[in-house]
Amino acid sequence: MKHESHVNELRCEGYLVRRPELRHTGTGRAVTNLTLRTKRINFDGEPAQAYLDFVAWGRTAEHAADLPEGSLVFVIGRLGKRKDRDDKWQTEATALRVVEIGPAEERTEAPSQYDAP
Repeated sequence: MKHESHVNELRCEGYLVRRPELRHTGTGRAVTNLTLRTKRINFDGEPAQAYLDFVAWGRTAEHAADLPEGSLVFVIGRLGKRKDRDDKWQTEATALRVVEIGPAEERTEAPSQYDAP
């Protein structure tokens, strides 16, 4: 049987909504969650924002936790599935690499629902 290769890669650029908080699993593995605010154009041609959540593990998590809120970052990752606490399947975006490509932005707009601590 011939092996088929499938592409599962995300590439995303955006601003960190808040500084990622580093945690550790019971086995000591580093983990953090990060939310990016991205800019896009709607189907009607109007500018819009999208908020995307990622989970990062290990050294990627440790690096991401050092980035300040508002940093412009480029994330390379993949989509996966996992079961949550209620045994329901959830789609999850995993950040495999997080690169800071610009300084923290200065706020010129009203805070969004994601800006709450």
